[in-house]
Amino acid sequence: MRQYRLVAAFFGCIGFAVPSVAQDVTTVARSLSPARILTDIKALASDEFEGRGPGTPGEEKTVAYLVEQLKSIGLKPGNPDGTFVQEVPLVGFQVTKSSGALNVGGKVVSLFKEDDWIAVSRKFQAK
Repeated sequence: MRQYRLVAAFFGCIGFAVPSVAQDVTTVARSLSPARILTDIKALASDEFEGRGPGTPGEEKTVAYLVEQLKSIGLKPGNPDGTFVQEVPLVGFQVTKSSGALNVGGKVVSLFKEDDWIAVSRKFQAK
């Protein structure tokens, strides 16, 4: 099973971060500004991050960027293992090209997988 590294969204994590006694949340909050947030949005939306899709090099770059930003504003890792990221299962489906048809009242309607329909099971089995 492939693991997907999940980082709390940069903007949402501030409200949910539980600071240690040594951490000053007010100082962290003061480091945020509309200009800083816009800089982060522009960076993450740039071609350098290759779309940020799960399981891609762009995801790895995004995770590294977010972790660095969290550190730079003084947040401490919140996971029990002392990191900012959490391993979670990533399930993906790959559609193969095929076709089918429905016959409704004598009229045949062609269906093409990936264009018209995709069949999946809710039950996942790791290989």
